[in-house]
Amino acid sequence: MELSARIDQVMASLEALKVRATETPAEANTQFASILETALDSNHTTPPVAAAEPIKAQAEAAPQIPSWVDPNYGYDPANPGKPNMRELMEALSGRSVETLYADSNSNWQDTSRLASELLYGVVGSNKDTRNWNAIMGSSDIVKAARQATGKICAPAVGILSIRDDAGLVTEQLATIKNADGNILRSLTGGVDYVRETLENFGATSASIPEDLSSQIVVDDFSDAILETLVNFKSQYEGEALAMVADPDAAASTADFLSDRASA
Repeated sequence: MELSARIDQVMASLEALKVRATETPAEANTQFASILETALDSNHTTPPVAAAEPIKAQAEAAPQIPSWVDPNYGYDPANPGKPNMRELMEALSGRSVETLYADSNSNWQDTSRLASELLYGVVGSNKDTRNWNAIMGSSDIVKAARQATGKICAPAVGILSIRDDAGLVTEQLATIKNADGNILRSLTGGVDYVRETLENFGATSASIPEDLSSQIVVDDFSDAILETLVNFKSQYEGEALAMVADPDAAASTADFLSDRASA
């Protein structure tokens, strides 16, 4: 369309909008922005001012971008995906990544490690089928992510026995397996790591077999890990690990996401 014709069309739309501005200022303000945006796009023509009801219906039907999405990254509401590391770290902490890095007391390394584990570590090379919109919309993102992981993994703790050529068991390791019996992770290292790993895979008391102790036949199996597994079964109540020491973390996260949505 020639420039003069486009200008005439924009002016006509704005004149019609001015009449309605006093009647429905909120809708008029929204359409005003739309008219200007469309006018600057040379590949489109400026739509005429429509009736209030169709505009309202279109706005309600349009897919919404979640508040946790960083505006600097692409997001298709018609094909929602999982957050990236920045988005999840900021949602967990209620602070921008730059603020976390600048604060020597923020323990941002722990937040980064947890975000990486929840996003990628627990799914590995498998397709992530968790509903991340629901997870990010939860009041407890960590707990929601772990529960969703538990549903797709159906984690179960088992004992892996390593045998020598004579068939004798020489070493045993505690592992997490999925519903198909595939090993997801070996439970080695410190007891805090073992317990957090169980939590991150969405394990529950039902994930620990009743006869776990009887499966261990080697003398050098870690007593600390065995005790952790037994205690996990008896004490597990579905609680999520605390992410930050600040008791107002949930409120901070809500405020942060609200500010992002406003921006």
